[in-house]
Amino acid sequence: MSFNLFFQEFAQTRAKNLVNESENLTSITHNGLKGSLREHILINFLKDFLPINYEIGKGQIQDVFNNNSSESDLIIWQKDLLPPILLDERMGIFPYESCRYWIEVKTKTTRAELINSIEKVETLMRLRPLENYDPPWLPQVLPAYFSYSSDLTSDDEFSRFIDINPNYYHNPPFVALCIVGKGYWTFFDHLPNGKKWLFFYPNDSCYEVISFLAGILNTLAGRNKPSFGYYILEPEANNKGIFL
Repeated sequence: MSFNLFFQEFAQTRAKNLVNESENLTSITHNGLKGSLREHILINFLKDFLPINYEIGKGQIQDVFNNNSSESDLIIWQKDLLPPILLDERMGIFPYESCRYWIEVKTKTTRAELINSIEKVETLMRLRPLENYDPPWLPQVLPAYFSYSSDLTSDDEFSRFIDINPNYYHNPPFVALCIVGKGYWTFFDHLPNGKKWLFFYPNDSCYEVISFLAGILNTLAGRNKPSFGYYILEPEANNKGIFL
C-alpha cells in the first residue's frame, strides 16, 4: 500500500521546524522566558493540524464540583461544548467537559521534572464530569507529556518512568510521552500478548514528534470519523513502532 507522501513530507517539515526553533532559543538565559517560548512553538506546530472545532489554550481546568487542576502548559479543548473563561487569547479557566488533552511541556526531562509533572497530573485525575456526561458519553481528559530534550545519555527513558512510578506500565499518569531525540510512547489498554505500550523510534525526520501529533489527531477524531494521523504516519510495514 502506498501512503500520501505530500502530507508526510509536510508534517516532517513542520516537525523539523519545531526542533530547529527550539534549538535557536539556547542562548536565552531566562529559563522562564525560554520555557514559555517553547510552549508557543509547540502550540504553533499543533494548531496547523487540529480540526476546526478544537483550540489550544493554557491555564486551569475546573469541574462543576469546584475541584481544579494544577496549571497546565497546554490544553486542547473542544469549541462546540462548554466555553472557557479566557483572560487573553489562550490563558483562562476551562470547564472539564470541554477539554480533551492536558499537556505538560518541558525544556529538558529530568527525574525531578517527571516527579513534579506526575504530581500535577494527580490533580487532574480528581476532576469529575457532570453526572449525565460520564464516560462513554464524554471522553476523559487525556494527560500527555512533551519534552524537547533529556538529561539521560542512554535511551532507557521508559525504565525511568517505571522506576519513578511502578504502576506506570498498567496505570500511567501520562498516556502519551514524547521526548525529542528519544522517542514517543503511547499507552493502549488492548495490545497483543498483554502488552500496554507502543514505542516509536526517533529519526532525522523527527518521527517521534510526528507520531505524537498523529496520536493526538487520531484520538480527537474518535470513532466513525476519518483520522488525519494516518496521512502523516509511515506504513506499518516500515516497522517504526514496537510493543513494550
